[in-house]
Amino acid sequence: MKRNLSGLSKKIVYAWCLIFALVQIYILIFGLLTSTVHINIFLTFVCSLIFLLYKPVKSAGDKIPFYDVIFAVVSTVPFLYYVINYDDILTRGIMCNTTDIVMMCIALVVVIEVTRRAIGNALPIIAILFLAYAFVGKYLPGIWKHRGYSVSRLTTILYMTDNGLFGSTSKVAATTVFIFVLFGAFLNKTKAGDTMTRSAFSIAGPYAGGPAKVAVIASALMGMVSGSAASNVVTTGQLTIPLMKKNGYEPHFAGAVEAAASSGGTLCPPILGAAAFIMSELIATPYSAIVRASVLPAFLYFFSVFLSVHFEAKRKKLDGTPREELPVLKEVLKEGGHLLLPLVILIVLICMSYPIIRTAFITTIALIVLSWLKRDTRMMPKDILEGLINAGRNTLDAASACACAGIIIGVINLTGLGLRFSQLAMELGRNSSFLALFFTMIMLIVLGMGLPAVAAYVIGAAVAGPALINMGIPTLAAHLFIFYFSCISSITPPVALAAYLAAGIADAKPLKTGFTACYLGIPVFIVPYLFVNNQALLLEGALLVVLQVVVTSIIGTFALTLGTIGFFKIKIPIPMRIAAFVGGLLMLFPSGWTDLLGILVVALVVGGCLLIDRIRTQKALSA
Repeated sequence: MKRNLSGLSKKIVYAWCLIFALVQIYILIFGLLTSTVHINIFLTFVCSLIFLLYKPVKSAGDKIPFYDVIFAVVSTVPFLYYVINYDDILTRGIMCNTTDIVMMCIALVVVIEVTRRAIGNALPIIAILFLAYAFVGKYLPGIWKHRGYSVSRLTTILYMTDNGLFGSTSKVAATTVFIFVLFGAFLNKTKAGDTMTRSAFSIAGPYAGGPAKVAVIASALMGMVSGSAASNVVTTGQLTIPLMKKNGYEPHFAGAVEAAASSGGTLCPPILGAAAFIMSELIATPYSAIVRASVLPAFLYFFSVFLSVHFEAKRKKLDGTPREELPVLKEVLKEGGHLLLPLVILIVLICMSYPIIRTAFITTIALIVLSWLKRDTRMMPKDILEGLINAGRNTLDAASACACAGIIIGVINLTGLGLRFSQLAMELGRNSSFLALFFTMIMLIVLGMGLPAVAAYVIGAAVAGPALINMGIPTLAAHLFIFYFSCISSITPPVALAAYLAAGIADAKPLKTGFTACYLGIPVFIVPYLFVNNQALLLEGALLVVLQVVVTSIIGTFALTLGTIGFFKIKIPIPMRIAAFVGGLLMLFPSGWTDLLGILVVALVVGGCLLIDRIRTQKALSA
């Protein structure tokens, strides 16, 4: 829970945020520091700011107590110690001294506490359990037993090398995550988001169920640059959910549409979520390759949600918004279309495999420059300062989660827990990749109930990733599978943040909204299983094969949506709905005969619906 600061304390803390952002920009663009030194400087700011900005408990007041000031100062000690003594630590290698051990202990306590304040109890508790495992694992039975490790050994791994606190997750937070948060902060200071939403209204507003289609399009556009389901809901949802209710959608359905569409933003290129940047680092794969592989699955997801709201609108006979009440697309683009050009630059540079940090920085500069083309959108010095401050503030949650996840990864690397989980998965699945994938999905959904997507992905990648890869699943497909189910927690009850935020705006029951959002998002539960076995879904392979998969997957998604919504010209009978669902699944599997059989089944269902509708229409006319 963040403090609502005011007066002198607000000015001091915001000045510290500004310094944080400026130091980060300097290091990323001009600095020549080693990765671990950069991370320690980064965590110096992050930990001290969290103690100043976040309350220890919800009931605490907004005023910063003296003990949090002390904690903020003390929190910088282990990281500044590392920076100052870097050469000595590097010279000593794995030989730690008593001071190193003390600093490691302080760093662990600090990171766990700031993570608890920033994102809740779940991840810190998991980190503590993993630390306990490092010490008590030698007493456990079976495959969970290890030889035991001393505090000195733990210090070496977690504090003195780049395998723990200062590993890949913290590196991504200090580099890629920060620079894209900076871009998002500047984007929010312009009218780019408003231009996206108004453009969506002008395109989809006049048609059946227009506000719901606007929610899907606007959330897709916002998700392309935010990569956050929660922020999508609270921005586009404030406008689209009331309009959906006014249009005739039930409150829980309106909230579910916004939640499902916003959750798709986490899976939507070019930015995806913060976990995608970590994936690129973990599997040493260019970010552009991850973006390319995510295009078709993301399209299928939004296509399914769009069809769902269309068929629901047709079933309830919901009209769109009159054109005279909607903005004109030409006028919208005339007023703010230039603010969308940085997004084009971003996509082009990513497709050209340009370095991702440099890409984000160039795009941010382009956004500032282009904002000056028109007086109404021009970013003044005050706006730029506020953008920098917001970048510093908005980085804290993800940064603390990444640092805490580094503790977990360090223990996994030290104890070999990932290999043990691989052995367990192989034994449970008995060499069945489907069972291994299913157990991984369950683990990730459970993890996602209490963790942000980035933390759930990091744990899943460390624990389950090796198991899936050892079973022959391609590395990128395995990690994308983990990534997808890490992100889906935002709409899976009992803890579904995006659905609950949308339910609050819609004044609907949270659980009902969450289950409805899951219902609308069925493809995201199915597609990951499919691209694991069919690389063409990730746009890999021969061109003709990829084109075939694109066509059949679109038809298959259409059929799945018919089966779930149950309306196409008529209310589809249950047997035909089941047939449509089965036909859709057949077309999503990599086989020529399943494609043909699926197309035949779907054609019969659609033809049957059209025939029944025609017969009913003729009867009504003759009557």
